[in-house]
Amino acid sequence: MSVQPDRLRTVLQAKFGFDDFREGQREAIQSLVDGQDVYCLMPTGAGKSLIYQMGSLCRRGVGIVVSPLVALIQNQVEGLEKKGIHAAALTSGVSSAVRGTTMSELLSPQSDLALVYVTPE
Repeated sequence: MSVQPDRLRTVLQAKFGFDDFREGQREAIQSLVDGQDVYCLMPTGAGKSLIYQMGSLCRRGVGIVVSPLVALIQNQVEGLEKKGIHAAALTSGVSSAVRGTTMSELLSPQSDLALVYVTPE
């Protein structure tokens, strides 16, 4: 399911407002989209989140992100929603109503849910 580099750049610009990828991002995203496993070791602030976010946007289905930090999850979900990317969190702090809605969206073929963030608890 290879995606052309021009398509990746279009998504990068349209959804995230960046003109170009940082070092290693495009290759990692392309590998994810192609269904390969990716191990990406980068320093804080180097753009790791963009890799799995774009990987999810450029493939069919919903991306599942496991993060141990609820504050980081909330920050990322809010940031994605502001960009018009539908994301949700399933953490211990989420109400049963929100949890039910998210689970329904996960099961719906018509859902535009792109990413779901969960904690490992």
